[in-house]
Amino acid sequence: MALYKSVLSIGPDPLFAVIWLAWALMWLGLFLSDGLGLRRLGPVQVPVATAWLMLSAGIPSSTIPALFAQNERWSTSPAAGWTALCVLAAAAGFSCWKARSTWRSMQEAA
Repeated sequence: MALYKSVLSIGPDPLFAVIWLAWALMWLGLFLSDGLGLRRLGPVQVPVATAWLMLSAGIPSSTIPALFAQNERWSTSPAAGWTALCVLAAAAGFSCWKARSTWRSMQEAA
């Protein structure tokens, strides 16, 4: 559903489309780790990556847009959407990197 809303929002509000995409990724991570019990996807620990994604993308994707909307600074320009997409990609990359480094440190400790 969130991915569908993301696709529908691309034209009129690209920034909101990226917010929906961020939440779709977070819900996917929760479904994979909690719903399906998937613990690892290659070297990445899915629950750890999901937790880091919740911190690095979940809070900013709800708090920052609320502040922008409250101060009437919400932008529907494509540049705002591309910027948000780059930030989401960085948050997802950071989350996978943290989950992978956590897995490596656990392997070294064992």
